[in-house]
Formats: sequence, C-alpha cells, structure tokens
Amino acid sequence: LETKALNNMLTFQTNMSLNYGNMNLLGGDGEWESALRSNPTNPVYNEDGTYYEDYAKDENKVARLDQQQYDKQQTTSSFDGKLIFEPIKDLKGSVFVSYTRDDYKERRFYDVDSRISYNSYNSGGYAWKKSYMKTTRTLEPTIEYTKTFLDNHKINAIAGYSYQYQVYEQLEANNNGFLNNSVEDNNLGSGSGLNGDAAIKAGMGSKKADETLIAFFGRINYVFKDRYVAQFSIRREGSSKFGPNNKWGNFPSVSVGWRFSDEKFMKFSKKFLEDGKIRVSYGITGNEAIGNYDYIYSYSPNSIYDGVGGVIPTRIGKDNLKWEETKQFNLGLDLNFWNSRLTITADYYDKYTDGLLANYQLPKESGFAYMKTNVGEMSNRGFEIAVTGDIIRTKDWKWNASFNISRNINRIEKLSEGKAYMEGDIWWMQE
Repeated sequence: LETKALNNMLTFQTNMSLNYGNMNLLGGDGEWESALRSNPTNPVYNEDGTYYEDYAKDENKVARLDQQQYDKQQTTSSFDGKLIFEPIKDLKGSVFVSYTRDDYKERRFYDVDSRISYNSYNSGGYAWKKSYMKTTRTLEPTIEYTKTFLDNHKINAIAGYSYQYQVYEQLEANNNGFLNNSVEDNNLGSGSGLNGDAAIKAGMGSKKADETLIAFFGRINYVFKDRYVAQFSIRREGSSKFGPNNKWGNFPSVSVGWRFSDEKFMKFSKKFLEDGKIRVSYGITGNEAIGNYDYIYSYSPNSIYDGVGGVIPTRIGKDNLKWEETKQFNLGLDLNFWNSRLTITADYYDKYTDGLLANYQLPKESGFAYMKTNVGEMSNRGFEIAVTGDIIRTKDWKWNASFNISRNINRIEKLSEGKAYMEGDIWWMQE
C-alpha cells in the first residue's frame, strides 16, 4: 500500500503478510528406506487385530503412523512501514520500521501400545509439548542527498541509524506413564512421571534470550561522466553479544571504478567491446555470529549433590570477547562484447580475518569442554573467472553457454597457544 500527501512531498508505504502452516512431522528419519528393508512377507496385523511387530527388525510402519503423532502449527506474521519526506529537491528523509513474529507449537504423543512406548517408556506412552515465539523489531531513519552539477558530476550521500532488537522464548514439557490414550498430550499431569518414585521422570524446561544490534552508518557516492565512480562508506556497529569494553566496531570501506571503454583512446574497440570496467575495493567487515551470552559467566541452580541442592558454573565467560574482523581487497575486471553476446568477469581477492571466533578447548580438569573466544587469524586468497556467451541468438532461438574457474588458498595463519579448536564437526590444530 502506498499513499502520498502534501503535494507528493510525503509518501507512506506499508506491507503486511500472514502465513500459517499445519505440518505433520512424523515422516522423515529414513522411513522410505526402512520400509524397503523390511521383510515383505511380514503381516501388518496379528490374528487378534493388533499390530504385528518383529522387535528384532525395523518397526511396523503402518503401526507407527497410527500410534505416533508429531505435529507442528506455525504462524509467521510481518509488518513494515516506510515514511518518506522530500521537503526540497535533492533532499530526502525516511523512517523505516518493521515488526516480525514467528510462533509455533509442537506436540508428540506415543500410544501406550506403540513400539517406542514398549521399548523406552515401559508401555506407558509418552507426551511432549513445546511452544516457541520469536519477535524482531527494526527501526532505521535515514537522510539522503542527491545532486547533479556541472552536467557531469553526480553525488549521492546517505547517513542513518539502525536499531534491531530480537527476543525469543520457549517452553516445553514431557511426561510418560499414562494409563491409556484417552487424553493424549492434553493433560500432561495425568502421567506417572511426576511421582517421586517414577522410573522415568517427567521433564520440563524453558528459556528466553534477546539480542540488540545498533549501527550508525554513512555512505558517499561520486560519479563523473558515468566513467569514474568512487564510493566511501563506514559503519559503527554495536552488539549486545560482546562484553562492555568491546561492544562496538568500526567497519569502513572504499571502492573505485573506471569504465575505460568510454575513453577516447578506446574508440577503436567500439565495434566489438561494448563495455569495459576495472573495479578496486578495500573494506573491513565484522562478524558477531556467536551465542547471545557467550561472554557472560553463567551458573545453574539445578544441581543436587548428596541430596542437597546447589549452584554450579555452567559456562566460562570471556570479558574481552570482541568482533571478528575481516579485511578484504578486491580487484575486478568486467568485459562486455558484441552487445552482451560475450561477457567476461574476473576477480582477484585477498581476505584476512583477525579475531577468529571459535570454541577454545579447555583442560578436562577445568570441568568444561570449551569456551568461546577469539582464537586466531585466517587468510583466504584466490581468483574467480566467469565467461558467458550466446552461441546462437535469433528471434526464435537462443543457446548460451557458461564457463567458470576459481582457486582459493585458505590458511590458518595463527592460533593461540598451540591449542586445538572445535567449531561444529571441524577441528583445527596449531602445529
């Protein structure tokens, strides 16, 4: 929706969306392959009408679909609005706001007669519920100035502020030991797992986390005769994921471009070279892809020792945890021949990452497996070349082909103290 007012000086734009999904998640987990492995001569039912199960083999898939439930209902909604004000020519101010919400409910229920109930829950069935909600709020005011002067000079400048706040929370609970299937997962308290002497205890848990990302930014573009292009930008970003002394990082970048095909000395190439451009850029980017509270020392009150409750440390924090920074240099060439019949793009890049964020392995006697920290430095250098061409181009027929080649040299330049580091399933070791 777009609305204008004040002689078109004021523009208001809005977008809204709503999506709902009702999903059956019981499939998957190699069900099709498991069914193919099953003995085709095995019956589905016993003579008394109950489901046949060979407990030494894969489970009866028909029984599983009938005796197990795993559902998810998810609703995703979003709203964004933008107010644009142009009081004078070449000057424009805007405010962008958005709100997104993602919430879902999941449930599992295993009948008391199901195979998984027999194997894992003493034929008492199992019920589980989970609710989750995540919201994101964004605010971004900007001011922009665009000017063309002396016919050939164009300037565009923009400055702004960005605020994003995200919070999620979830609650889940489970129980077992039901007398029958009458209430399914609609009355978790009716299971015997809450009894003090229960062999299999009921469980419950909840969590909540939030994060904030703030940025001040500016960018200036300059174009001369559509032939020479220069851009400078800077962002100062602050993240709640880092300690008080390292929340902020500065990330500048600069780039220039030269359309050499428009130069007088290139007139001879107009018959075959439609466009040729050289690009050079250098910039610094930041990475904050870690947990919301990795820098904080955390404790848990759920520990019991010799029958007495207590508090134990669960995570070693890192007060000086800081942004991971990547400095990157790029050199590129773009060539366009014969009205885009043939295009060639070539790039060389040199990236150097400092303050690499990863898990630092700790001695076992510490009681912890690892802690999140800035473990070292890493480089990536290489090139990419892509060629695309139209072999046949007619009114009724077009046939094109493409070719690309690339090479990347990745090197861990430095790791602290010769320790091993783990990130997912990947281990690094300093020699």
